[in-house]
Amino acid sequence: MTSRARTLLLGAALLVVCVALYGSTVHRELGDMGGDSAMYVLLATSVATGHGYVDLHDPWQRPHVKYPPLFPLMIAAAFYLTREW
Repeated sequence: MTSRARTLLLGAALLVVCVALYGSTVHRELGDMGGDSAMYVLLATSVATGHGYVDLHDPWQRPHVKYPPLFPLMIAAAFYLTREW
């Protein structure tokens, strides 16, 4: 076996191990990820429905400052495009 073939085989084996480790750590359900994920979805729903960047459970609050707005805005765009709210 040549040096190049050994390198390619080692790289492929390393890739398989990395993909297997990544696949074993990914959470596919929102509930397993904790309260932050639920808050991001709640903020995204609020933005997508036109209520602004506020907690839907307490809409009299000022705009949210605890969670950065980029991720909820990305989710809100997906909600808006798919009409999933």
